[in-house]
Order: sequence, then structure tokens, then C-alpha cells
Amino acid sequence: MERKRNQFDLPGIYYFQAGNTYTGSKGKLRFRIDVDGQIHVACWRTPLCFELSEMEGRAEFPLTEEGYDGLIAWLDAEYAAT
Repeated sequence: MERKRNQFDLPGIYYFQAGNTYTGSKGKLRFRIDVDGQIHVACWRTPLCFELSEMEGRAEFPLTEEGYDGLIAWLDAEYAAT
């Protein structure tokens, strides 16, 4: 299956189904995505690392194509709020 294009350049769903963690940023938005049967995402807007920052948003999505689409939509909304 081809990777879906998104403004955050996220890897495809298979990357997350393999249990990998991903961190990224766009503009002032920073985010971390990890997996434990579901996709968990947290975001913050400070220049500090994940461990030293207060999270401004958190969400969970099923570990499916639909959940992946939800993750992208959520990140789009968080980015639009910056």
C-alpha cells in the first residue's frame, strides 16, 4: 500500500503497526506519536523536548487506516491552532 501524503511527512500506518515511535514538528507545533495497541499522540509548542514540556494536547486513535486518517486530521487541527 502506498504511503498517504500529509503535511507532517508521517510514515505510513505500517510504521506504527510495527510499534515504532515517531517525533516531529511543523512550525511551532511539536508532536510525539507512540503505539501500545492504539496510536497515542501528544503535542506541545515550546522549543523544549518532550520530556521537559507540558503537553497542550493528547489524543488516541485505533491502530487502523481510519485511525491513521484521524491522527492526521487531529494534527492538522492542532497545527491550524498555532
